[in-house]
Formats: sequence, C-alpha cells, structure tokens
Amino acid sequence: MTPTHNRDAMLAQLIEFLGDEHSIEKLSSTLDETWSQLSAIASPQDVIQSVIERLLSTDSFTPETDPIASPNHKRQKTSETVQTQTEPNKPENAFERLFKASASAAPASGLTHSLLTAENVSAHLPCELFPGWLSPTDSDSLLRFLMQSAKENDLWAVTKYYINEREVLTSHKSAIFVDLAERDFRHTFQGSDSKGIPYSSSKVLLETSRRVNAFVTQRIRDLRVRLETTVSKSPVEMNGTWTGNFCVANEYLHGKQTTGFHADSLAYIGPRCVIASLSVGATRTFRIRRVKGAAKGYVWDFLEDDKVVEDTVGVAEAETPLTKHPDNHCLKNLPSASSDTVFSIKLPHGSLLIMYPPMQELYKHEIGPEKHFQGHPISGLARYNLTFRMYRREFENPPFCKCGVRTDLKPVFKGSSGSKRDEKYYYSCVLGRGEQLGCGFFEWLK
Repeated sequence: MTPTHNRDAMLAQLIEFLGDEHSIEKLSSTLDETWSQLSAIASPQDVIQSVIERLLSTDSFTPETDPIASPNHKRQKTSETVQTQTEPNKPENAFERLFKASASAAPASGLTHSLLTAENVSAHLPCELFPGWLSPTDSDSLLRFLMQSAKENDLWAVTKYYINEREVLTSHKSAIFVDLAERDFRHTFQGSDSKGIPYSSSKVLLETSRRVNAFVTQRIRDLRVRLETTVSKSPVEMNGTWTGNFCVANEYLHGKQTTGFHADSLAYIGPRCVIASLSVGATRTFRIRRVKGAAKGYVWDFLEDDKVVEDTVGVAEAETPLTKHPDNHCLKNLPSASSDTVFSIKLPHGSLLIMYPPMQELYKHEIGPEKHFQGHPISGLARYNLTFRMYRREFENPPFCKCGVRTDLKPVFKGSSGSKRDEKYYYSCVLGRGEQLGCGFFEWLK
C-alpha cells in the first residue's frame, strides 16, 4: 500500500483525469494494485502513468484530433469544412493518449446522447438557453470587438498547465475581462498572475455586461435558485444583485479548437456560482455530462420556503428580450440524469446560456471537435464566447500551498438528500508535476 500522503495525491490526480469514465472505487483499487506491483522500482509519476495505461487499454476511445493546435493559423472561410489533420507517428506516454482521447468526437461506449433546445434544456439541466438574447446588431458589434481584441491584445493567450512534468497548451486562446479596479482584482491560474482587460475598453461590452447583470439577477429571483451553502452566503441576498464583474473570454477559430470536459474553477467566485455564457460568431456544440459518482438528486435546487428574495430589478424588456420561458420546468422538477447521458446544446450567434447551481459542482462541459457546423458571415468558422462570473471578495485570497502558489477550490457532494450538510468544498494544490505530483496540499473551506 502506498503511503497515505502519496496515495491521496495520486488518487486526486486520477480522479481529475479519469473521474468521468471510472468510479472512485475503480480508480482506487487499480492504484493500489499497480502500486503493490511497482512500488520498489517506480516513482509516483510512473505509477500514475501505469494506472492510466491500464484503464485506457480497456476503454473504447478512437481519438481523431490532437487538442494541442498551433495558435498561428489562418482563418478559414465559412464554406470550408474543417479537415482532420494527422501527425507523424511518434512515441506517446499515457498522458498524451489521455488528452487525445478526451478531445475525441467519437462517443464513448454505452453513452446516451441527447440534443437539447431552448424549449427543453431546463427539464434536464440546471440551465436556461435564450437564443437571440442579444440583438443581431449588438451581437455583430460585440463579435467585431472580440475579433479585433484577440488579434491585437497580447493578454489573449493559450493557457499553460502541467501534466507529468510536461507543459501542455490549450488549443484555443483565452482572455480575462473585468469590471473591477486593478487594485481590487487578484487572480492566479496555475501559479501565474492574471491581468484583466477593462470592460470599459469597449462600449458594446460594457453595455452588454450591464444588461447581463440585470437579466441574470431577475432570472435568479424568478426561479428562486439556492445559492447559499453552510460555508458561504448567497451573493444576491448579500449584495442585492448578481454582478458579472469577471469574465473569461474564449476564441475558437475553427472546429479543431476545443476544450475537454471540465468544470469551471470555483476559486474567486465561490460555491454554487452562476455563470452566464454569451456566444457570438459560428455555432458550436456545447456538451454536458453529469459527474460520475455525483450525489443523486433533482435537476434544480430551489430556495426553501422561508427564504425571501425581492422580485424586481428594473430590467427594460426592450433592452433584454426575454423569450417565452419553456413551461417553467422548475414547477415539475425531474430527477437528474445519470453520468451515461451526454447532452448537447447548439449555441448560435447572440445566444445566452445561464448555468445555475449545482452545474459546476455536479456536471462537466466541453466544446468538442466538429467537422460540420454553421459559420458566420463576419467571423467565418470562428466562435467567441464570454463567460460572465461574479468575482467575490470573500474568496479573493485562496490559501497558498507548499509549492508557493494559490490553490483551487473544489467541491465534494456526498449525500443524496440535497441538504447543505452534504456539500463540502476544499482547497488543493493545482500543480501536477514533480516527484510528489505537487505538494498534496488539502484544506477544507470553512
């Protein structure tokens, strides 16, 4: 049996890599079996790689593309079809195989796939989709701004992270926009400080963000979604409104640029967050899976009857058109789907997708590779999206781990009752490199 410190660190890495495909019990038993065979000759990295090799050898992955694409590419015309590129054969370790597998468009064996629309998405997921939320004129203006910003501003960059002492780059560029004074914004990712582009750099972005704030606040109040936990208050109850003052922007230039299944980081935005994703440009497919082993429950989680939330925000209907809400599925809340179901949602130009709790705790999402999808007259095959989040001052200082970097905040939902007592969150080391796979830092959020 591996020492507790090393074992916990390695198991955490395996859950991060393969938790969607295998149960914690399967990962744990495979880790223990592999360690007992290799402990005398293998480092922790070798053990992790051997476990991944074993599990991948039993999975039916058929990878088609490499998610690590060069950022120096030419923009393609709308009518073009993205072709699959192949690279010369070269040795791959388990981590390289894993990342290629995660980007594959081929469905895993035994999965059920379901295409959702604005009319039925809220019956299956804690989300709402509003096609055409932003007018065509404003959508086009926002698209032109983002295209220019991504081309000219050096703060747009690929994201770096580390796997098995190897630097990995995302296939697409991202940037951070903020509606906060520089002195009030502190943010790090994978140990590096982040800088934000002011909302005020674009009139259309600033105006759009204000409309998003008012609209999302109204939806939270109308739906009475629970935002508080035993370790954090509801930002709407505390501040009166939801404010998307922190925004991660993404640029996908063509169908080969992707992001694999993940949940958005809770660091700086706190538990049970609300994220509003505004899409412009080409129409890409947003895919969602429930986390394997997640607590069973219902799609939506509402405020208790004794909670009181103000009903009015003062949103001008002409400014933020509210499409007819699809039957308000919160009135007939259904059990959540299993992890064997993959939901797909098309996100067209000007659409707004609002993700409510517990979306980031119990689900993962991705933009997978696509060969055929609808382009846009202005951007061709390129899609841009703005994911508005509420930066919360009470979470602006995550603890440092022993590596000397800020930790990430992650959830643990164990129970099935839906009680706040079943929800826990912890800080952990974000680095996955070195002999000890990071420092193994762990601390409960109190």
